[in-house]
Amino acid sequence: MIIAHGVDRSAIEQITAQDPFVVNGVAEYTITTITPGRVHPALDSLPAPAC
Repeated sequence: MIIAHGVDRSAIEQITAQDPFVVNGVAEYTITTITPGRVHPALDSLPAPAC
C-alpha cells in the first residue's frame, strides 16, 4: 500500500508506471482515491488537501 498526500492522480499514475515491478510485468497497481471522513487525532495536524 502506498499512501500519497498532496499529489494528483495523474502524478501517481506516472510514478507507479515507472516502478520496476510494473515495468517488468511482475506487479500492477490499483489506485483508489479516498476522502477520509474521520482522522485519528495523531494525524490531525497534517494539512488538509486543497479542493
